[in-house]
Order: sequence, then C-alpha cells, then structure tokens
Amino acid sequence: MKEFANVHAIRWAQSLLPFRSMRHGCKSYAGSLQSLLAQAPDITGEVCSFDVFYREMGSSGSVGLLGRRFAVCEGSVGAFALPKVLRYAARMGMANVTDLDLQASHACALWDLARGVGLADSSPRLCAIVVGGRDLWAETHLAPTMPARDVDYGSFKVLILAVINGKRVKPSWPAALSELAAECGVIRAALAKKHPDIVEHLRATKRDPVVSATSLLMMDRERYVLDLMIAAAVQYLMSIEHDGLVVKDAPADVIVAIKASVPSPWVVHETLYPVDRQAFLKFAAERCEGHEWK
Repeated sequence: MKEFANVHAIRWAQSLLPFRSMRHGCKSYAGSLQSLLAQAPDITGEVCSFDVFYREMGSSGSVGLLGRRFAVCEGSVGAFALPKVLRYAARMGMANVTDLDLQASHACALWDLARGVGLADSSPRLCAIVVGGRDLWAETHLAPTMPARDVDYGSFKVLILAVINGKRVKPSWPAALSELAAECGVIRAALAKKHPDIVEHLRATKRDPVVSATSLLMMDRERYVLDLMIAAAVQYLMSIEHDGLVVKDAPADVIVAIKASVPSPWVVHETLYPVDRQAFLKFAAERCEGHEWK
C-alpha cells in the first residue's frame, strides 16, 4: 500500500527537543521519523510516498480467526507502527488526508459478541458505553469520585479498556466499574462455552485462556467491520490501522460511504491532522505532558 508523508513537517519535527530525547524502541522519535523518509525514493518535494507492507497477527490465524494487521515487515514500516504523536507529525498540514476511526471499538466488538450469545439485554453497563460513548460514561460514573489518572491507569479510557479486557476492579473503585467487569466476565464465560476449541488451544500458552480467547474473538469482529470500511474506501485508502483507516484525496461521498458501511452500533469518527506547526504543538503538549513543546 502506498503511504504519504509531509517531508517538510518531518524535518521540522525532528528538530524539536522532545523528539530528540523521547524514544520508540531503540530509536529516538526523530530517528523513527527518519525511518519513514528512508523508505521514500524521492524526498526532494514537500510530500513523499513509500510502499508499506502489512503482516497478519499470527495468534488469530492459529485458531482460524482474522486478527489485526501490523504495518511492520522486513524493510518496511508504516506510520501506524509509530506512536500517535509521530503519525501526526508525519501527516501534519496534509488537508487531503483524513483519519477515520471506529469509536469505542473494543466495547462494540464485545457487545456484538454478547448479542451472539444472547446476553445483550443483561449487559446495560457495556451497552451504555457502546451507545453513549466511552467519554460520557467515564464523566458520569468515574470522574465524580476518581482522579483522571492514577498508578493503576493512565486515563479513564485506558482503565475502561482494561476492565473490558479482564482487569480486576479494586473494591474502592465505583460500583459501575465492578458491574461492568461482572457483565464482561459473564460474556467471556458464555463465549468460552461457545468456542471451547479456541480456549483449549490457548490453554498451554496463556495465563487466562478465556480472556485471551475473548480478545481474539473481539479482534476478529473488529477486523470484519474494518474490512467493510476498506471495501468502501477503494482507491483512496492510504493506511490501515487496528480500529480504523486513513484515506487520501477521498471525496465527500466516499467519506459518507465509509461511515455508512459499518453496522449499528458501530460509529466512524472523522479526524483531520494538525493544519500547521502551532496546531501540532498544542496537540503534542496535550498528548505528551512534561515536555517543552516549542
């Protein structure tokens, strides 16, 4: 797949002090951005292009499911393989590039699976996240009595995702979290009963094969919905992500078609990248606190 990046934006971002000190793997953030440029045959213009190859998630395929794609192969790396702030730096100022994300995809995937085992009506907490959104749920049930971040979680978003994926809830946390965890536990047990072969396959390698099996089933469902979006994006597809995609030069009717391609209650959210350096610095300061962004 052909991916595009803003050469001028990358060169400017590489000069930022935080990008020279922050690290992704064995490289600095500046070095990670250079990995994108190194793949492009021509970086003399404002925008460059390079080919990205994707690999499939092996653990999903081993149990007959579809999983996530990873934009990392031998000699090839896509922007999605990098931290979000680096993706935004590489695509800064590209008004013709649009990010289309599935909102609350983990919750929607588990909700779909719950419906498949007849548990939709008995999962009101999960349903509220799917229908009303994760942010509203957190504002209603968590924010009044919990700090926005703590030693056990970096944000309410991270905490909710962790609970959906099997994290144990502390007794001191709000009752809504305990109720959400209980609902998810019932759903996982029903899915394990429906898919005993997957659980048994994972038993030798996973600490909690029921949680792991549910995770693979959720990714399979997420992949199904994502592939519907990809089919609607046609030739405008630029990048595939775990819970969304990026399109380039897509006309309005194609954006509408992509949003309409997903079944209810899934929702596609449209995001543009920072239009200029000031917009990027504002985003980076909010995303990566504790650094001097200027």
